[in-house]
Amino acid sequence: MSQPKRALGKGLGALLKSSTSSPVEEGKIVLLPTAKIVPNPFQPRTHFSSESIQELADSIEKNGLLQPITVRQSADSWQIVYGERRFRAYCLLGKTEIPAYVQDYDDQQMLVNALVENIQREDLNPIEEAISYQRLALELKLTHEDLASSLSKSRTYITNSLRLLRLPVAVLDYVKNKVLSPGAARALLAIESEELLKKAANDVIVQGLNVRQVENFVKDLLNKRQDTKSRKSSGRLISASLQSNLQDKIKVPFSINANAHGIRLELRFETEEEIEAFLNSI
Repeated sequence: MSQPKRALGKGLGALLKSSTSSPVEEGKIVLLPTAKIVPNPFQPRTHFSSESIQELADSIEKNGLLQPITVRQSADSWQIVYGERRFRAYCLLGKTEIPAYVQDYDDQQMLVNALVENIQREDLNPIEEAISYQRLALELKLTHEDLASSLSKSRTYITNSLRLLRLPVAVLDYVKNKVLSPGAARALLAIESEELLKKAANDVIVQGLNVRQVENFVKDLLNKRQDTKSRKSSGRLISASLQSNLQDKIKVPFSINANAHGIRLELRFETEEEIEAFLNSI
């Protein structure tokens, strides 16, 4: 007597029944229509490599889907909790139904699951990663130490990652698109002027500087600006006539200095009586 044939190379789909005509029970793996599935609204990743999605689609075509996606029900659709890459690859193959594990998650759980999944996969770009840490810290009120402990990272790594978010948007895009390294970008943070920082970032990219070279570039740039300010400050002189008038009017020891921010007049008294006498005289 012949044995029934096993469904080989079809993955989970061969073992499941469609859920399109019956209610979906939480905690069950069912076939869901791909047209009714939407991405996780808390997904931190904004870019998915088309090459990696195609490679995954080729693997699914050959071996079937070996692991279902995880979703939660939302009104008349299902939101992906885990497995957006698998979902995209499945849709690329023209599939109309996909095996899914249905679970009940609240918004905070959706956020945490999406962030932790992506962080642990290490396929976020540096800016997406930093935003993920920031959102976790804010949502769960975690310190950098808490994040480091929970995610098996060093506290310095977390702090340095979050520092990137202080960069101007244009420079964030450079890091996101991998034309400027995170280390080089952090070195530029020593520049307080946003416009000067953006210009420096462009110069660094054009010259192809490494992190150490960027640190030296920034140091030289700031030294030159300080020298320029000093020259401007030293160019402001107090006229002899003004100093003479002050001596005639004030009648107490004083010093007067000028710099780029203005003129500072300092009066010196030895006793409170001298202050009262001065105040009465004016």
